[in-house]
Amino acid sequence: MQPHVLPPPAQMVLLLGGFRISQALYAAAVLGVADHLVAGPASAETLADHTGAHPPSLHRLLRTLASVGVFTEPEPGVFALTPLAQLLTSSQPGSMRDLAIMFMETHYAPFGDLLHTIRTGQPAAEHLYGQPFFGWLSDHPEQASRYTAAMANLTGAFKPAAIAALPLDGAQTIVDGGGADGTVLAAILAALHEWPDQQAKRLLPPIPAAGGSGARLLVLDFVVPPGDAPHMSKISDLNMLAMMGGQERTETEWRELLTAAGFTGIGIRQTGTPFSIIQASVP
Repeated sequence: MQPHVLPPPAQMVLLLGGFRISQALYAAAVLGVADHLVAGPASAETLADHTGAHPPSLHRLLRTLASVGVFTEPEPGVFALTPLAQLLTSSQPGSMRDLAIMFMETHYAPFGDLLHTIRTGQPAAEHLYGQPFFGWLSDHPEQASRYTAAMANLTGAFKPAAIAALPLDGAQTIVDGGGADGTVLAAILAALHEWPDQQAKRLLPPIPAAGGSGARLLVLDFVVPPGDAPHMSKISDLNMLAMMGGQERTETEWRELLTAAGFTGIGIRQTGTPFSIIQASVP
């Protein structure tokens, strides 16, 4: 028996209305609803008392989120955690609460101006905020802290498997480029994708000189697959376009970028996660 598939009009309605679920997740995350369900199921009225929400409105919010697998309603008006809802807690392993809040507070408004980016190439965030996104973050330290925590949320589920695949045999010195708060270095995680090519080309050439012959560059990042196969890198690439002017790269683009920076022996390996390891050597 074939699984039930929604007809195209119903699928389109869900896609077009995705912003409503995003905002519902944001509201639940800010209110800390999931934290109040860690001990067990609770009624919407009890949750409203704990979170300072309007009981009937909170009930309708949670009913909607339960319909898409975030929370469950084991009995009328009573809600409980699901594996997805656990990701909205503040302290459970794998929490993505900071990501849920950051996306809506810093990315949601710029994406309302995505058409400007597609027409002009200018990042929507720069157009909205009046300066590059990271410049804006530096002027808003509370959002900068949230952004750093959100990035840890985003990669946390994949770090162990990805790090285990890093070829670090014989390495005596490890340098992390772009390590933010240091948790990336502690996990031996490197990322370059938030920079457009012109910035990446300025960053990469000093590495061979600093590392010397035989030094290895390891980049743990997305490699965009060809065709229409679903992959996290594709929506992330749109995010880079709208927010920072950066990009995710295909295998060909990675090879071109690293070759232009003077690296040789370029290879790409899968990690069993959405991230790949891009390895290159200093000749």
